[in-house]
Amino acid sequence: MAKHDFPLTNVTSLTMGRAIAADHNGIRLFNVYAPAGTARRAYRERYYTSEMSALFYAASQSVLIGGDFNCVLHPNDTTDPFTTSRAFSEVDQGLALSDAWSQDPQCPANTHYSPNGAKRIEHFYITQDLLLRKTGIEILPAAFTNHNAVVLRISIPTVETG
Repeated sequence: MAKHDFPLTNVTSLTMGRAIAADHNGIRLFNVYAPAGTARRAYRERYYTSEMSALFYAASQSVLIGGDFNCVLHPNDTTDPFTTSRAFSEVDQGLALSDAWSQDPQCPANTHYSPNGAKRIEHFYITQDLLLRKTGIEILPAAFTNHNAVVLRISIPTVETG
């Protein structure tokens, strides 16, 4: 968004660069890049419960959180035995967020592939008002990576300036 001259305000980032937040047209936007790997699981849980919470304020506004969560958030999101993250679930419930992806149990979609299996670790979580304005979401292959891209489309009214 920043590359396309969208007016962003209140831009804030974590010191380690693992999340950035900004406001656009009444929506609080978050880009997440959570710590990866089983060795960093405890840090990842702290990241969700402590570090990211520093970016949350004005919970009454619309919220969109997207990015690489580096964890499985629901058992249906993986083909290998993998522990789900309870920490983000607490954030999700606290902000009343919904997963923008509607997983079809008969045809699961994954965003990350490895020799151990496949999982959906890239997500968009949004408030109910944004979910109602969702016009599409898809998972697309991305070159030179074992991750796929997730593209979310939301109808956002433009603010006219005189």
